[in-house]
Amino acid sequence: MSAVATAPACNLALGACTPPRLCLSCRASSRRPTSPVPFCVVSTQQSPPLEASFMSDNLASLIRSANPQAFHSALRSRQERDASSPISLEAQTFRELTLTGFDFSELDLTNCAFENCTLSEVRFKDAILDGAFFEGVTLLHCHFEGGSYEGWALDASTLSRCSFDQVVIGDNEWTDCRLNECELEGLAAQDWMMERVTFKGGRWQNVSIEGGDWSHVTLRELIVDATTITDVDAKNCYHVEVALRGTELPEGFLEKSGRRKAL
Repeated sequence: MSAVATAPACNLALGACTPPRLCLSCRASSRRPTSPVPFCVVSTQQSPPLEASFMSDNLASLIRSANPQAFHSALRSRQERDASSPISLEAQTFRELTLTGFDFSELDLTNCAFENCTLSEVRFKDAILDGAFFEGVTLLHCHFEGGSYEGWALDASTLSRCSFDQVVIGDNEWTDCRLNECELEGLAAQDWMMERVTFKGGRWQNVSIEGGDWSHVTLRELIVDATTITDVDAKNCYHVEVALRGTELPEGFLEKSGRRKAL
């Protein structure tokens, strides 16, 4: 008896693939499934992780184009489709950009890097900046409120007329930075490491700092009001014409006169 050729069995037991997308077995046998079901496992629809990755790259591209209007439009569109999950730009890097008027509120910027950028009037309300790295960045009139700043690092950066409102930071490392006329209100910090950082002008109001190492930190012409600083190891630090109101600076701070000697 001659052998009867048998078509290979469909990989999809219930014939779940539909033309024109067929499983390999159906394609090989030129057989069409006769009992299609409402969906196909060979799907052209993007999976959520791929869609999220695409959206992250798309938003990052709009930031790099320095077009806040297009960025905010794409952001609103994404939020209208799914307002339940946070929008992540995790581990994106932005270099040598001038960004004005961007609103990064409620974005997940974990492990993002801003290098040699200028940020003007940028909002970070309830943003996540865990592990973020700012190097050689100039921030002008930027607003930080709420959010998470665990392991945030600033290096060789200048902040002018920026505000920090009810911000909680932990394990931050700030080096070679200058803050001009900045307002810190209700900021809570733990294990804050600062080296060669100068605060000039501005105000600290109801700030709580617990733990950290400070070296060559200078407070100049600053109002420090109702602020507690505990367990901070300060070395070679100075305060110049600082108004201390209900606040004691840690040991390691020396007072300097703001007057220069005439030659």
